[in-house]
Amino acid sequence: MTAVVLAVSLICGSILLAQKEDKAKEMYESARKLLYQKNYEQAINLYTKLMKEYDQSVYIDDSLYWLAYAQYMYSRNLDSMENKLWEKEKAIQQLNNLIKSHEQSKWIDDAKHLRIEIAEDLVQKGLENYRVFINGSLLGLEGLEGLAALEGLEGLKGLEGLEGLKGLEALGSLKGLEALELLDTADILDNLYVLEGEKHGEEEDPETQLKLVALNALMNMDEEKAFPILVKIVQEDESPKLREQAIFILSRSKKTEVVPLLVERATTDPETKVREQAVFWLGQRKSKESMDAILKIYDSQADTKIKEQVIFALAQHAKSSRDDRAWKKLLAIAKTDEDVKAQEQAIFWIGQTRGKSSPEILIDIYDKGVPLKVKEQLIYSLSQTKSDAAFDKLVQIAKEDPEDKVKETAIFWIGQMRKDERGLTTLIDIYNTSNSSKVKESLIHAFAQNKSTTAFDKLLDIVKNDTDEKAKEQAIFWIGQNKSDKTLDVLGDIYAKTDSRKVKEQIIHAYAQNKSKKAIQGLIEMAKGEKDLELKKSIIFWLGQSKDEAAIKYLIEILK
Repeated sequence: MTAVVLAVSLICGSILLAQKEDKAKEMYESARKLLYQKNYEQAINLYTKLMKEYDQSVYIDDSLYWLAYAQYMYSRNLDSMENKLWEKEKAIQQLNNLIKSHEQSKWIDDAKHLRIEIAEDLVQKGLENYRVFINGSLLGLEGLEGLAALEGLEGLKGLEGLEGLKGLEALGSLKGLEALELLDTADILDNLYVLEGEKHGEEEDPETQLKLVALNALMNMDEEKAFPILVKIVQEDESPKLREQAIFILSRSKKTEVVPLLVERATTDPETKVREQAVFWLGQRKSKESMDAILKIYDSQADTKIKEQVIFALAQHAKSSRDDRAWKKLLAIAKTDEDVKAQEQAIFWIGQTRGKSSPEILIDIYDKGVPLKVKEQLIYSLSQTKSDAAFDKLVQIAKEDPEDKVKETAIFWIGQMRKDERGLTTLIDIYNTSNSSKVKESLIHAFAQNKSTTAFDKLLDIVKNDTDEKAKEQAIFWIGQNKSDKTLDVLGDIYAKTDSRKVKEQIIHAYAQNKSKKAIQGLIEMAKGEKDLELKKSIIFWLGQSKDEAAIKYLIEILK
C-alpha cells in the first residue's frame, strides 16, 4: 500500500511540476513584456514573484538577469538618491547570485558586463566597496602594450579601474602632457581619445584610420609645418573624429593662436562632442586668456553638455589656479543658476574642491532654499566632506526637513558617512521620533547595513514593539539576511508569539531562504503547529523546494 501511495505521489508530483513550469513560463513572458514596455516596477514585482514561487524553474537564471536589469533601469527613474542607490545595490545582488549559482547560464557574460556598469555608477557616488567588480575585470586585457609609449603623463593612478580596453597602441607616442593630475583615470582616457570602434560605437573606414595614425605622427614633425595642417583639419575636415584628434594635438602647443582656435571650435563646431573637447582642453590651459574664454563660453551657452564641461574646467582652475574667478563663478552657478543640472554639477565640484571650507559653503547654499534635486546633490556633497559640521547638518535635515524624500536621502548618507556608535545612536534617535513609514524604511535599511550588535538589536526591537506592520516586515526581511542560528531562534520566538499573518509570512520566507538543517526543522515545527491553512500550505511549499531528507519524510507523513 505504501508503495502505491508513493508511486501516485510521484506521478502527481511530476504533473504538478509540469504545471508549475507552464505557469513559470507564462509569468516569465509577462514580465518580459512589461520590460519591453518600460514598466520596470511591475516587471520587478513579477520577476520577484516568479523566483519566489518557482525557484526550481528553468527560467530562474534568465529571470535573475532581467530582474537586475529592470532594477537598474527603474533606479534611473527614482527621485531619491538613497532609493536610486538601493535599487542598484539590489541589482548587483541579483547579478552576483546569477554568476555564483548558475555558472553554466548563457547570461553570465551579460551579467558581468551589467555588473561593471552598475558598479561604476555606485563608485562614482562614493560607494568604494563596489570598485572590486571593476578591478576584477582587468584580467585578460589586450592591447595595453602601447601604454609604454606614454611619456610625461602624471596622475594616471587608478588604472586598476579600467576594464575591457583594447587597441590603446593606436595612441602612438604621446609626450609632454602635463596638468592632468587633477583628472581621474576615466576622464583622462576619455579625453585622450582612445581610438577604438567599440568605445565610440562605430567602425572607422581604413582611410580615416590611416589619417588618425598620421595625426599622432605629426607630433614628431616640425611644429611650424604641422600647425597649419592641423588648423585646416580642425576648421574644414568633415570627420568629427579627425577634428577631435586634431584639437587634442593642437592643445599641446604653446602658440598664442591655440586659445582663440579652441574658443572658435567650442562655440561654432556643428558636433557637440568636438565642442566639448575644445572646452576641456581650454580648461587644461591654466592661463588668464583661457579663463577669460571659459567664462564667456559659459555665459553664452544654452547647451547643457557644454555647460557641464565648462563647470568641470572651472573646477580644475579653482583647484590649481590663483585666478579666483573660477571659484567665484562656481559659487554663483551653485547659488543662482536657473539650470538645475548646472547647479548640481557646480555643487558636486565645490564639495570636491575647497576642503575644509566646503561644508560651510554647502550648508549656506542649502539654508537659502534650493529645488529638491539640488538638495539631494547638496546632501551627497556634504557627506563626501566627512566633517563634523556636515554630519550635524545631515542630522538636522533628517529630523526637520519637510520632505520625506530629502529626509530619506540624508539618512542614507548618515549611514554611509558614520558607521560608528555615534552614527548609529543618531539614526536610532531619528527612528524613535519619526512617524513616517517611508523614513522608517530608510532607517531600517541603514540599521541593516551597519551590521553591529546594536543595529541588530534595534531591528529586533522594531519587530517586537513597533506598531507599524510595514516596519516590522521590513525589519524581519533584513534580520533574515543574517543566516545565523541566533537569527532563527529569534524569528522562531517571534513567530510563536505573533498573531500577525504578514509577519508570519515574512518569517516563513526568511526561514526558507536560510536553507540550513535548523531552518528546515523550524519550518516543519511551524507546519505542525500552524492552524491557518494558507500559512501551512506556504510552509509545505517551501519544504518541497528544499530537497531535504527531513522535509521529504514529513511530506510523506502528510500523505499517509
